[in-house]
Amino acid sequence: MCIFQSRYASTPRASGEQALINFDLDADLRGVWNWNTKQLFVYVMAEYKTKNAQLNQAVIWDTIVQEEEFALLQMKGAVFSKTPSPLLLTI
Repeated sequence: MCIFQSRYASTPRASGEQALINFDLDADLRGVWNWNTKQLFVYVMAEYKTKNAQLNQAVIWDTIVQEEEFALLQMKGAVFSKTPSPLLLTI
């Protein structure tokens, strides 16, 4: 994971954080499914420190699982990128 401070090109006075995160996900959530489960809200959250804040949190991936057969989540090499441009997630 790489998180670093940068300056946005379009607004030289504003600074922001950029991140490039590569992750694998292997989760079998079929065991939490029961007769009363309609859907699962699943997300991956990253926590990190900066010199301005002790704790920063960002959701880097999320999905809604609406059927038990899709509750086996497997992703290899997912990439999350946060830059001054809109967020990008590629799988």
